[in-house]
Formats: sequence, structure tokens, C-alpha cells
Amino acid sequence: GGTGSNLGVFRLERDVLRHIPDLLFVEFAVNDSRASPSQITKAMEGIVRQTWTKLPDCDIVFVYTIVAGNVKNLQAGKMKRSASVMEAVADHYAIPSIHLGIEAAKLEKEGKLVMKDPNAKVTAVSGDDVNFDSEKLPMTKDGVIVFAKDGVHPYTSTGHHLYMRAIERSIPAIKASGSVGNHQLTAPLDPANWESAKMIALTKDMIRGTATELPNNTGLGKSFGSRMPSVWKLEPGATLSFKFKGSTLYLYDLLGPGCGMVEVDVDGKTRKIKRMDRYCSYTRLSMLGLGQDFKPDQVHTVKITVLDEKFDKREILFESKHADFDKNPAKYEPLDWYTGAIMLVGELVD
Repeated sequence: GGTGSNLGVFRLERDVLRHIPDLLFVEFAVNDSRASPSQITKAMEGIVRQTWTKLPDCDIVFVYTIVAGNVKNLQAGKMKRSASVMEAVADHYAIPSIHLGIEAAKLEKEGKLVMKDPNAKVTAVSGDDVNFDSEKLPMTKDGVIVFAKDGVHPYTSTGHHLYMRAIERSIPAIKASGSVGNHQLTAPLDPANWESAKMIALTKDMIRGTATELPNNTGLGKSFGSRMPSVWKLEPGATLSFKFKGSTLYLYDLLGPGCGMVEVDVDGKTRKIKRMDRYCSYTRLSMLGLGQDFKPDQVHTVKITVLDEKFDKREILFESKHADFDKNPAKYEPLDWYTGAIMLVGELVD
């Protein structure tokens, strides 16, 4: 699924800040489109405050991309809600922002561009400018430039080029309005922001039962080990247990054809959650959300048990994926759980 700011704030230290960047572009407006304004504010503010606490000389720019469904509103001068919420964070911290979709929306209104066409022929081109007369660009059969195949993920030679030009146009104005020097953190916009968000590696003493830390040079360990501290495979009957103080908790895990169901017990309240969805003819990263409203001054106890309970995986899948299930039934038989990190706004306790 889409990776929003609620994942980015936990990934920030491991995937970005430890590399000591001088300039950080932050873009989550599209994938945050269904998130609540409160969550967006907490996560985006957490990203800003983490960055300037560790790297006060790192400049930040918020950027907003576009999908086909946003075009008409943008042409009417309206931004999507998620971007508007992010602008409030940008204003609070005097962070510059760039809307990357303005030119695409203008060209679409003029009839020179369409946002999507699954049948367009794609040939990459080089050059400093988009040439709207070039036959090498992705086009409809009527010769109109195509922004993206699906209306979401831009073609390199059109959508991404328009994004690049927006940044290029904006840099002089950003430089003129700012000054060189360290950034000072002001009082938070939301005192409950996710500045203390962290990704915590699982340890062997948290786990009971049949479980394996997968090697990072083969299989799922190789595929996903760069995104997590490690990848653990927990088989039915195995448990993961820990205690924490904090407000918000996720597990960074995988969804896939070989995944089963877990029982989550938080402070004595239990629920069962399947770690497979309708897309799961393949394995992908996911987040198992356990809550965002814990009392941060109390100790909370978590126990997650991998269940030996079968369910109708074929029925869950999209109908278009039934053929894969019928052809490869063994792929769907396991009921394991794959996870690699605790993502916590707070701290673990003994």
C-alpha cells in the first residue's frame, strides 16, 4: 500500500538522517489523502522536529505531487486537504513549499496533456525541455502528451520532467527569501506531535516459540531487510511480547500469500487481524496499527500471537488473482507472520 507520513516519520532516522543530508524534500500529500488532519500534522511536524534536532543546518522543502483525481480542483485553485494541512506545518516553521502539479493542470486544461492513458507507447527521451511535438514522448493516439500510464505514477519523460521544472523555477525564489544558518525550533504546533517516533529492532528475548531471523542475502530477508532492522518469520504458536510507554504504536510487517492471522492483545483487550489482503498474490511491506491514543504516562503491555487458524485466502483475493491461487495453492498454505520492527512514539520499558 501507499507509504504515508505516518510511516515516513518512523523511517526518517534510519533511512535519511543518518546519511546527514544538506537538503530534504518531503512529499506525502498523495498517500496522506485519506489520513486525518490530526495525524498528518503530528507526523509532518515530527519529521521537521526530528530533522532540525539532529541536523539544524539541513534545509527542508515540502513538495506536493498530483494525481488525475486532483486536477479539476487544482484548476479551480483548490489544493487537496492533505496538502493544505501540510501547509499549516510549513507556515509554522517557515518551510518553503512547491506544488509540482500546477503546470500539468494548466496543460491539461489547454488540451495539451492528459493525466493517464494505459495504451500510450512509452519511449524515454533525453533533453532539457519537454518537446510537445516529439513523437518519442508518451502520447495518446491523438498525439496528446500523457502524464502517466495510471494517472498516478508519472512517466519519466513527461510527468517527472514537469515536476523537475517546477523545482527549477522555484529554487531562486526560495533562496532569495531565506538566509544561510541553522534552523531554530519554535514551540510545537501540536504538543502531541510525533517527534519521538522511532523504529526499534526486534530482539530474540521478545519472541517465544518457533521463529527465525531470516538471512539478508536470500528470499524475503534480502527483499525487505534493507527497509527493516531485520526480518523475522514467526510460525503459528509463536508470540511477540513487550511493554512500552507512549501514545502511538505500529508493527512494521509484511502482507503476503504465505501470511496468516495474528491475535493482538494490548492491555488485556484482544482482536484478530489477518495479514493478507486482496492484493496478496505477492508479498509487500505493511504496517500493523495497534493504536494512536494510548495514555503516554502509563505502561502498556503487548502480546501478539500467530494463530494456527485457516481462512479462505482465495475468497479474499481479487478475482483477477484467483488463477494464481488455483495454479500455486502451496504458496498460500503457510500461516506465518513476518515482522521486523516496532514503530513507537514513546519508549520501550522492561
